[in-house]
Amino acid sequence: MAIAVRSRTLRPSTRKPSSIYKINTEDVGAKDTLRIEIDHEDNPGIILFLFELPGSEVANKDSIHFKANKIGSNWEITWLGSNPRRIT
Repeated sequence: MAIAVRSRTLRPSTRKPSSIYKINTEDVGAKDTLRIEIDHEDNPGIILFLFELPGSEVANKDSIHFKANKIGSNWEITWLGSNPRRIT
């Protein structure tokens, strides 16, 4: 039972607003926990969002996806086909 950590950086300077971000889940086992850390290119290393998902929900998937939308000065993450629990 391990924690698999995946990090993604929001890059609005180089991506279209409709872009979909991919999280690789190929090596996440059913008994693992997938932790997803999302930061922003303007503040690399400072986590804006932290999500967790039981490995059993992604064990047979190669990847999961999300969209990032800027609303005012805040970001909103919308998951596509999965529902990770937001930690922060």
